Amino acid sequence: MQNLRDRPIRKKITITVMMVAVAVLLPAFSVLFGFQVYTLRQHSVHELAVTGEMTAHNCVAAVMFKDEAVAAQILNGLRAIPQIVSGRLELLNHQRLAAIGTQRDLAEIKSAQLQSGFLIKGDRILLAQPVKVSGEREGTLYLLADLHAMTSQLLRVYGVVFTLVLAVSLMVAFILSSHFLRFITDPILRLARLAKTIAEHNDYSVRATKECGDEVGALTDAFNQMLTQIQSQDSALRGSEEKLAQAQSIAHLGYWERDLDTDRVRWSDETYRIFGLSPDETVIDLDRFRSLIHAEDSQRVANAVATAIAGRERYDEEYRIVRPGGEVRHVHSQGDMVRDDAGRPRRMFGTAMPASRS
Repeated sequence: MQNLRDRPIRKKITITVMMVAVAVLLPAFSVLFGFQVYTLRQHSVHELAVTGEMTAHNCVAAVMFKDEAVAAQILNGLRAIPQIVSGRLELLNHQRLAAIGTQRDLAEIKSAQLQSGFLIKGDRILLAQPVKVSGEREGTLYLLADLHAMTSQLLRVYGVVFTLVLAVSLMVAFILSSHFLRFITDPILRLARLAKTIAEHNDYSVRATKECGDEVGALTDAFNQMLTQIQSQDSALRGSEEKLAQAQSIAHLGYWERDLDTDRVRWSDETYRIFGLSPDETVIDLDRFRSLIHAEDSQRVANAVATAIAGRERYDEEYRIVRPGGEVRHVHSQGDMVRDDAGRPRRMFGTAMPASRS
C-alpha cells in the first residue's frame, strides 16, 4: 500500500477502479457458479429419479423370476449414462441379483442402508428405488451418481469465462479511466504547475481558474484565497522593507548577517554603500568582506569576532576599511549572536555605520 500512496493520482485511481472491478466480478461469478452447481444437482436428481423409476419398472420380471442374467443386462445398459458410476439390484432379503461399478462404490451403497429416496453427499447422489410386483415391494434398485466430473467441467468453463470477462472488464476500465481521469487530474496538475511558477517568480498576483464546483473547485478557491493573503502580506512586507531601507539610508545605518555554519554573508543596501560597493553586487562573502578591512585592523576584527562567538564579550568594534577607489574610512560595527537550544552559536547579525571621525 505504501507504493500505491507514492504513485501519481491518475495511476492510483486507475488501479483502484480495476481492483473494484475484480472485487465486484469475483463474488458475482462465485454466486453464479454456486447457483449453476445447485441447478445442476437438482436437474441430476430429477434425471436420476426418472432413470431409476424406468429401470425399476424394467427389472420387475427379473426380480419376479430371480433372473440374474436379465438383471445384469439391464444394469449394464446404465453404463451409457456417464454420471451413474454404480448400481445394485437386490431382493427383499438383500440377495444381490446384479451389480455394476467398483467394489468401493458398491460398499458405499451397502453401508448407506437407504430404504427409499435420495441420499446426497457432496457430488455423490444415491437413489434407492423400490421394485414392485403387483403393487407389492419385491426388491430395491440402487443407483449411485457422481457429479464431480460435471462440476469440474463446469468450473473449468466458468474459469475460462471469468478470465475472459475479467480481462475485457479490466481493459475497458483502464481505457475509460485513462480517458475520463483527466477531468480530475488535469485541474490538479494545473494547480501544481501554477504553484511552481509562483514559487519560481514570486508573483502572487496570478490566480487559478476555477473549472468545476466539486472538491477540486473548493481546492482552487482555497488556493486563490491563500494567494490573496500571501500577496497582501508580501505587499506589507515590501512596504516595511522599503521604509526600513529609507530609514537606514537617512541614518547611514547598514545591516549585516552571517551564517556561522556556512559563513554566508548578507548585507543591506546601505551596508554596500558604506563599503563603497553597489547594492547590485550579489557576490559578497566572508573573504570579500575581509579584503575590504584595512590590513592593520584585520586581525583585531577577527579576534573581536572570535571573542563574541565564544560568548565572552559582545561584538562592538571600530575599524578602518579601504573602499574600492582606495579611500580609507572608519566604520563602527556592532553585533549579537543567535544560539540554538544547546547554546551553540548559529548566526551573527548586527549593524554598520560610518564612524564619527569619518
